[in-house]
Amino acid sequence: MSQKKNILLVVVLCVLALFIGCEPANPQIPSEETPNIETPDEESPKQGILTVTLEKEEEIPSSLEAEIVSYTLSGIGPEGKGFSGITSQYEAVTLDLCCGTWTITAIGLNSDNQPVGEGVATVSIQPDTMHSTTITVEGFVEEGLFALHVSWPPAALTDPQVSLSLCKEGSDTEQDLAATIDTVQGKTEFQKTLPVGDYTLLITLSDGSPNENNPLVVKRRQAFSVESNTTTEGACKASWEEGYLQGTLSFPAQTSASFAASLFSRTKKVSEGMDVQFIVTTDPEFEVTYTWYVDGEVVDETGKDLIYGSSLSRGYHTVDVIVSSSEAKVSQSSSLLVTEDVHGYMYFRLTSLDTPTDRYVLTYECGAIGSLFFLGQPELEGKGIPFVCKIVSTSGNISGLLFMATDVPALAQEGDLADYIANTSLFIPQDCVGDFEQVTQPGEDQIYRSAMLSLDFMGSSPTEHLSAFTTFPLHVSVTSCGNVGEKIRGSLVADSVEIWMDKEGAEEGTTSLGNYKVEGFFSVERITTIYFYILSYDSNGADSGTCNEPEDLFAGMKTLAQGYDSNDPLVKAGFTFGGWNTKADGSGVTYQENDPFTMPNEDTTLYAVWN
Repeated sequence: MSQKKNILLVVVLCVLALFIGCEPANPQIPSEETPNIETPDEESPKQGILTVTLEKEEEIPSSLEAEIVSYTLSGIGPEGKGFSGITSQYEAVTLDLCCGTWTITAIGLNSDNQPVGEGVATVSIQPDTMHSTTITVEGFVEEGLFALHVSWPPAALTDPQVSLSLCKEGSDTEQDLAATIDTVQGKTEFQKTLPVGDYTLLITLSDGSPNENNPLVVKRRQAFSVESNTTTEGACKASWEEGYLQGTLSFPAQTSASFAASLFSRTKKVSEGMDVQFIVTTDPEFEVTYTWYVDGEVVDETGKDLIYGSSLSRGYHTVDVIVSSSEAKVSQSSSLLVTEDVHGYMYFRLTSLDTPTDRYVLTYECGAIGSLFFLGQPELEGKGIPFVCKIVSTSGNISGLLFMATDVPALAQEGDLADYIANTSLFIPQDCVGDFEQVTQPGEDQIYRSAMLSLDFMGSSPTEHLSAFTTFPLHVSVTSCGNVGEKIRGSLVADSVEIWMDKEGAEEGTTSLGNYKVEGFFSVERITTIYFYILSYDSNGADSGTCNEPEDLFAGMKTLAQGYDSNDPLVKAGFTFGGWNTKADGSGVTYQENDPFTMPNEDTTLYAVWN
């Protein structure tokens, strides 16, 4: 309050001086510094008084300390007159100025005496008159350089067309950027200096103007951030993948973002007419929203996962997600290749009965994964998965159809299934068209006479391992049952399956995720027939001890000759146990207890040898 009284007193004194014919006073400012006012040597013209009120933005965006603690004023007036060097910590300054038009500039300084904002006002000064004006000091517009490099195989496009549009956060206006296309080298580059902030871009690359005859090669959306005096550099690259041109878009991680997002998915491959799932994870402490794009167009999904694909045509498609908080945006990208169903697939959709938005999709496609030696069958080496085998056992216990499906990471070594993402097996106990109901709790002697489903897959992050095994009713319908080389098609439904999670790291342990409905569909080539035979043990006249129960083993299976329980060994008075022989009279091949044994192509009995 005393400051305002002092200013008012100065103004009153100046007015009195004008009325009594005093000489014009120097500019009155609450500072010890004297302004440098340039005036001619001759008698000064008539003057007026100007009071400048200084205001500032409520919040000045700046990478520096942005709190304004003082101001510097300068002015340019008529006939080359002017002043500079006025510094004030107050929000009002009074000046004596000669008549004419003046442009007054105020610079806001922080505690380090660094300029962080500027304001300008223009005032016309009349003789013997008091004037006032207000200057609002706004933060300097900080800028950074945006650059995007685009490239493609030159021979792939005869008339390459590239477009790029940007939209700043908080604005509804998109700005298009122009660039020169180098058709010989197959590249172009966009550059523009942009104000600091968060942006969303849309990049489109096509051969000619996009239409049905000139399909898009790339159409992607991504969020990026421009930081002060920094170059934000990205790359969009189109390349041939499995006979299709597909494009990737990448930017470095945003150093200013308060959170991160990860899309737990590599490029997906799916048969035409099927869906696949993409899951994005973020730090749970942040409240975020999700916007999903397929081929650059927004889709209806707004949750952490996207299930999509059945409506897409064959070829590569782009999948992008932008995750937004109140402070920042981050984005992740993937791709989806839709192909013709040539080799087959297995597809499962799991939906939580408690929270329907919690869901998983497992999609298996046939394709070479290296040398997989399954059930001792050499003809399965190098085959793709999933596949189905007919199983025939002489005991009749496990005859039926066995489906196997494994999803192997793109970087896995050939034949190395240790780091699989998902593994599924399905057993149907008959080999014909029909419906099969599993008994609710199959007994041990019934387990292979009922349909069984085993699921083993990853959750929303690499540390979450989820699994389920059927001890529940499972309805399976086989609509076609082919011979070797033909497709077996059908579906299955389990109304309630409990899903378990094994988590690695600091939160190790097994946790139930609740009950899920499981729906499955399969169209899988029948590869071969696997024959199981019975391996039995005969005590060959022992007085005591019990032989182990017969086993169903597939031909060529490597096992051990283990014919009795060590807690109940075979005993024959006057004799010593000498192992096992393929003939009762001991004229065949002899194996000692726990010796390696390979199952032959027939039912086999091993007889105790007594010496």
